[in-house]
Amino acid sequence: MKAALYARVSSERQDVDLSITAQLKALREYAARNGHEIAKEYVDEAESGKTTARPAFREMIAAARRSQKTFEIILVWKYSRFARSREDSIVFKTMLRKNGVKVVSIKVKDGIKDRPKLEIEPNQAQIITHIFKLVFEGKGAQEIAKQINSEGVLGPRRKGWTKTTIRKIISNEVYTGTMVWGVNNVHNLPVIRVENAWPAIVEKKTFDHARSLTKSRAPDIMHPRRVVSSYLLSGLVKCAHCGKTFVGGGAKSGKFSYYVCCTLLKKGAGSCPAHRLNSKRFENAVIKKIKEQVLTIENLTRLVQMVNEEMSEMASGWRQRLDGIIAETNDVEHRLE
Repeated sequence: MKAALYARVSSERQDVDLSITAQLKALREYAARNGHEIAKEYVDEAESGKTTARPAFREMIAAARRSQKTFEIILVWKYSRFARSREDSIVFKTMLRKNGVKVVSIKVKDGIKDRPKLEIEPNQAQIITHIFKLVFEGKGAQEIAKQINSEGVLGPRRKGWTKTTIRKIISNEVYTGTMVWGVNNVHNLPVIRVENAWPAIVEKKTFDHARSLTKSRAPDIMHPRRVVSSYLLSGLVKCAHCGKTFVGGGAKSGKFSYYVCCTLLKKGAGSCPAHRLNSKRFENAVIKKIKEQVLTIENLTRLVQMVNEEMSEMASGWRQRLDGIIAETNDVEHRLE
């Protein structure tokens, strides 16, 4: 079989999985052992698995949907590298399956002898230390991003560096050798911290000093939040003429409501030939089409099957993790005795 390899590391603090280099090494070895020919390797660096807006991921999915596919199987180190969201995982696996492409995880165990550990990648470690050095020289996140870009250093997403990326690095304790797990957990459980979990790139004192310097320089500006819209399709519809989104609007003190192209709304008559759409009629037409073409008995039955498969797959993974934890507990108890 021809295989595509997909590797991802996240920028999230609690993500302490294998490095890209280690994942690709394991995937290549698995492909060689099982007689798979590697068609292409797709890599997303500093990309969260909670979203599907990952450049390499989207490129891989698009390639899998073409009539002339270059691969029949996608190999990932663990299913969490493919997608963190159960819904996304189901949707994309269903779509891939329809196109004759299967997603395979080469590793689901999490026992005592099988637990992954982070390793330092020398070239990338130099970039990290360089960033912290620039902080102490008095440069802000935007200045650092500009300087590193001018030096021709490849960014985490294989594009240019941004101030957001720099800030994430400066605030990420993983570089001090500290594992932090569960910062944003939804169950209000205590955060787990493990010091010296792996070799440090930056000393703790240096890290704390750099973070305090960055906070002191940052302007006190609240991050903008998306405003809730009463229009069901606001921001979801694209104009066929200019490509801009349609947004909801009202007229005569809310007596009438409609959807209008952003170009037309901002620049006025003549800027775009798109017409205003009556909001109720437009929304009802879209809902009718969704019921007719998406929410069919066949599609819903297939969705239930995929959910059941996904739940079974997850349960198997959790059982294996539980077995590993029980084995560790028994080992600790034995040593305590």
